[in-house]
Amino acid sequence: MMTINELKAELFEELYCKDNIAKLSNHKGKYVNEIFSESSSILSSLLAESLCDYKDWENQYWVDDILITRLINSNNDIIEIWGIVIFGNTINDLEWVSPIHVKISNQTINFNFFDDNSNKLITYEQFNMERDIFDNYFYETKDRNPANITWKYQSSI
Repeated sequence: MMTINELKAELFEELYCKDNIAKLSNHKGKYVNEIFSESSSILSSLLAESLCDYKDWENQYWVDDILITRLINSNNDIIEIWGIVIFGNTINDLEWVSPIHVKISNQTINFNFFDDNSNKLITYEQFNMERDIFDNYFYETKDRNPANITWKYQSSI
């Protein structure tokens, strides 16, 4: 098993790769996981680890995957990622989805996960039928700036 620092190093290597950034500018699909193939699973592992500090999360839920919908490399120091977390619970293995915003700066990964104002769990099955259900989260507007969202889980690693 890789350490947190090893996972972060592998993540940074993929995210800051100039070839991947060049591919991103020509990408036409909705998800960029195929360009950043390792980033999704690494971010999922790091998110799961960072959520252990929350008592309502620890031992009750697990992170399956993150679909990366938007990646912004505004300069060489800061990367912002918007995506959809697929997560489940340990009781009955149901899966849900929720938006996530990740900001990477100075070797620190800041996670903002689960809009607490939505008060609605979206099942993975519902998401499969309505793939655009979270599109308003991925394009910054005055009301969808990450700072204006009440995130239930905010963590850093």
